[in-house]
Amino acid sequence: MASKNMTRIIPLYLTLVLFGFASAQPPLGQPPVCPLTLLQIRGCIRILRIGVILNTRNVGPCCTVLDQLDPPRASVCACDAASINLGILGITVNLRVNQLLRLCRVPTTPDFRCSLI
Repeated sequence: MASKNMTRIIPLYLTLVLFGFASAQPPLGQPPVCPLTLLQIRGCIRILRIGVILNTRNVGPCCTVLDQLDPPRASVCACDAASINLGILGITVNLRVNQLLRLCRVPTTPDFRCSLI
C-alpha cells in the first residue's frame, strides 16, 4: 500500500519542484534592471561626469562592480550611472556608456543604446 502512495506522490512532488523553478525565472521579454543601489555604483557615477576622460586607469572601480553582473544588467547599471550625471544628453550618455563598457570588456550588441526616460 505504501508503494502505491509513493508512486503517486513522487510525480506530484517532482512537478511541484520543477514548476517552482520555472516560475522563479524572470519573464521573457522583460527588460533588465540594475540590481545595484546608487551607493554601489558610485564609482561609475564619478567617472561618467562630463570632463572626465575615460581610460583603463580610472575605470577600474566601476569595472569591478560591473564584472559582478551579467552583461545586460551591467549595461543598464552603466546607463543609470551616466544618466545621473548627464541628464537628458542622450548622445553623450550613449557614447560615454559604450566607451565605459568597451574599457570594462562588457560585451554588448552593436546597436546597444541606453533607454532614456
